[in-house]
Amino acid sequence: MIRKKKSSFVWYESISYAILATGEIITANYIIENIANTHSGTFLVFFLTGCIVLDVYIVFVFYRVSAIREMEKKNALLQQQTDMQMAVYRDLEKRYQNSMTIIHDVKRHVNALEGLIQTENLTEAKQYEKSLYQQLDKLHPSFHCSNQLLSVILNHELLKAEQKGIQLNLNILYDKLDFLSDMDLTTIVSNLLDNAIEAVSELDKDRTVLFVIEEQMQCCMIHTENKYEKLNPNTENSFLSTKNGHAGIGLKNIEMTVKKYNGIWKATVENNSFVVSITIPIDSQPII
Repeated sequence: MIRKKKSSFVWYESISYAILATGEIITANYIIENIANTHSGTFLVFFLTGCIVLDVYIVFVFYRVSAIREMEKKNALLQQQTDMQMAVYRDLEKRYQNSMTIIHDVKRHVNALEGLIQTENLTEAKQYEKSLYQQLDKLHPSFHCSNQLLSVILNHELLKAEQKGIQLNLNILYDKLDFLSDMDLTTIVSNLLDNAIEAVSELDKDRTVLFVIEEQMQCCMIHTENKYEKLNPNTENSFLSTKNGHAGIGLKNIEMTVKKYNGIWKATVENNSFVVSITIPIDSQPII
């Protein structure tokens, strides 16, 4: 029943149950050896029945606690997905507001530039023109592809990497990712790059992240590679977060999302680099 419900006990629950069972066995043995001679067998039957009822009750309590724990994990994963999606939307909104501010002032800038030219203040006009171009360049995204959401996510990550002094090398050879929902695309790409940027930010050198998306044999291949200072391996193809207060939710979210599309994900260490490789069939339908 526990396996069917995908519930699991933690180590201290198993130890507690083992201690309880040991105590019951010792007590039952004591009763058999010292009390059975002065009491009828009915007492022993009632005692053993009580032990069984207590055991079943405790197993039920552990099961309920385990089910609640699994639900809390799922809620934490969903909350992480939501927070990540909102971060992307907030970045997009901020860029939109900046563009509207510049556009709103374009007429004023043009009038000021014309005034400088008419008064033959060419040096000041050149400087003003240069400043205006710099403002307009802020409206132009650093990266653009046919998938608008992917463009927003990657520009968000590029800005984050730039602020940390990290070089983010993008090699997007395939961008037809419509088979992924917006939430799932954000979960995969943002988590991969967030983890890589966070790891590289702890380094004094080799502060570079490689991110590749390509198509091979009707599969979408996603690849990240970065140097690292330390890793916290959990099991084969599994790593825990090295950040305080984190429990590897990002990696777990990536794994769950990839499996949702019948894909394969693999995390390895190659040539002193942390490498994540994801393969998702392009024609796959998400498992609800």
